[in-house]
Amino acid sequence: LIVQQVGTVSGTTPTWDGKIQDSADGSTDWQDVTGATFTQVTASNKIHAIKLEASQVRRYIRYVGTIDG
Repeated sequence: LIVQQVGTVSGTTPTWDGKIQDSADGSTDWQDVTGATFTQVTASNKIHAIKLEASQVRRYIRYVGTIDG
């Protein structure tokens, strides 16, 4: 279970996009994991979770977040 928790957001039209990527060696070939993109956050105090099975990902995973607005 991977949880994304976003606290206070500010700005004119704030957005937060989060996703999970995986890699075989933890340093190269990072790729988006299918079905592991969080719902876009546009308001404060949001929590989202994604359930992944070990068989869905390679050995290393990371969270990638993009802030805009």
